[in-house]
Amino acid sequence: MGNRLPFVADGVSFLIKEYSTTMADPSQRTKRRIANRNRFLKVGARRVEAVLKSLRLLSRCGNRLIYDYEDLDVQMMFIAIDEQLQRTRDSFLKKEEADPKPFKFE
Repeated sequence: MGNRLPFVADGVSFLIKEYSTTMADPSQRTKRRIANRNRFLKVGARRVEAVLKSLRLLSRCGNRLIYDYEDLDVQMMFIAIDEQLQRTRDSFLKKEEADPKPFKFE
């Protein structure tokens, strides 16, 4: 059934099955679901990779030879990240999404 899209997450290669649109006379609804699934796989993989890249870049701030920070600063950063991650997870579980708060060291 269809091609496979490579999905690379944190250096680990996964294969995600791409749904085929070549079914024998699929209904409009089925075609739309297949197109939506393919779009989710493509966009989702790209966005996950962007998040992972941002986290790798953030980890560079942990170098104390270059940056000066307090433990409280790190705790605040990871609380903000954890809260957004939970809101994102909840959005996939159909829970209501609260308005995101901008992160500030305050």
